[in-house]
Amino acid sequence: MNKSRLSGCFDVDAKSSSEFTRSKDSVKKSESLDLIEIDSNRVQYLYFRRWLILFLFSFICLLNSFQLNLYTDIQNVIVMIYRPGSPDDKSSQYNSVNWLSMIYLVANILCIIPAILINGCIGFRFCCLMGVSLSCVGSWVKYVSIRPAIFEVLFLGQVICGISQSFINFCLIRISALWFSKNEVATAISVGLLSSKLGSLVSFIIMPYLITKRNTPDQNEFYFNIVYLTISILVSLSLLASLLLVKDQPDKPPSLAQVEIRKKNKENTSRSYNDKFTDTLTSCLEIWSKRNFIFIAISHGFLIGSTYSLSFLLNQILFENYYQEESNKIGIIELFLLVSGIFGSLLSGLLIDYTKSFKILIVTSYSFSFVLMVVFTITIDFDIWFPFCSIFLFGFFIGAYIPISYEYAIEKTYPTSEGTSCGFLIIISSIFGMVLTYSQGFLTVQLGVFYGNFLLCILVLVGLIMTTTLGTGYKRQNIYEDNRNSKTSSKINFEREDSQSSKNYRN
Repeated sequence: MNKSRLSGCFDVDAKSSSEFTRSKDSVKKSESLDLIEIDSNRVQYLYFRRWLILFLFSFICLLNSFQLNLYTDIQNVIVMIYRPGSPDDKSSQYNSVNWLSMIYLVANILCIIPAILINGCIGFRFCCLMGVSLSCVGSWVKYVSIRPAIFEVLFLGQVICGISQSFINFCLIRISALWFSKNEVATAISVGLLSSKLGSLVSFIIMPYLITKRNTPDQNEFYFNIVYLTISILVSLSLLASLLLVKDQPDKPPSLAQVEIRKKNKENTSRSYNDKFTDTLTSCLEIWSKRNFIFIAISHGFLIGSTYSLSFLLNQILFENYYQEESNKIGIIELFLLVSGIFGSLLSGLLIDYTKSFKILIVTSYSFSFVLMVVFTITIDFDIWFPFCSIFLFGFFIGAYIPISYEYAIEKTYPTSEGTSCGFLIIISSIFGMVLTYSQGFLTVQLGVFYGNFLLCILVLVGLIMTTTLGTGYKRQNIYEDNRNSKTSSKINFEREDSQSSKNYRN
């Protein structure tokens, strides 16, 4: 069986039942496929393959996120095994280990735009395979780094995995738009987002119990060897599955928005790579001329950047300043921050697809996030259960906010590629995340925890004000409304003509 036949066996049309219940007499033989595609209320071309691709890339994202967060809670063991930097300078050693986690934000800043350009010039399939291939290479490089333990090789593997994660995050957003119907897009994005959080959660649960300072160096190296080898094999198998499953796009569009985009792209199929590069770069610049997108990007950066900073510094804020005797409970707070974010993300995606109330949902989630950040700042020196509850709820509303902000940005920049608009949100939030992590850390050390948290509260308040001023004109949804109105008008005209014909017949 050749490759095309094997991959084609996953293409199963799931059409709406109304196509099959229509009378044969009412369907003319001359009715074209394009007409059926545009009439999205009668027929949706959905493929079972879409779920396979989504869960495959969600699994790859989970593995990559696990790798990138592998060292967050075991810095002391990493220093003991790999001995980075000068052995006399503990500060530089721990700083080197911290960069194993921070490299993800740097990769987002540097590599999202290349992912956008590669997708626009070469195609979605190439972009996907590049991301998975880099993840595979990075995993095996890290496997090589453990025996003997060489920090520079480990860092190189982590850099490659960070670059691959940028491509994979971009591809997860594109998958939702290319393969899913208008009532599934937000849910698909949420599934992709929660896979990243699940990877962080798994690493948080497994690594501190598997790799500990109580073990001998040989035991820790053995466990690292097992972890690296397992991940490398799983990513390699995922690469083979990607070669079979991933296509540039489904044969038939799943939504009216994709029909319109394909009509536009059909005119550009014969264009050179230089022309496609220019068009993609132009679309990247054009979205920054839209006021609503600028406001979304800045407010998104303030909130998500503050979340990055808070999550990176949470242990330092709570353990070193307030709860030295409550280290186990602090670990539970970090755990529930991730768990609540997973539930928030999934619930948010379902609500968006069901209600399409973008403005209400984005303002609500942002408002609660701001209130809970203020509560955390005020109650941090109370009993530990106060910050526990506020952080748990904060994680829930942050998880809910991210897919809403992505969908809002997509609506405001349509027909620009979904990956382009969401990719820039990832870049902005990563920049703010790095800047705020250092800024809050500096204020916390120099002035105290309150001043570091107060900085985040002010920025999130500014972001909330910007969010409330966003407009409610949704370009992608207008496509469906225009189509519905057009069909209603055609039906009325048909009924009028039919009525007039009956009168003429009676006369």
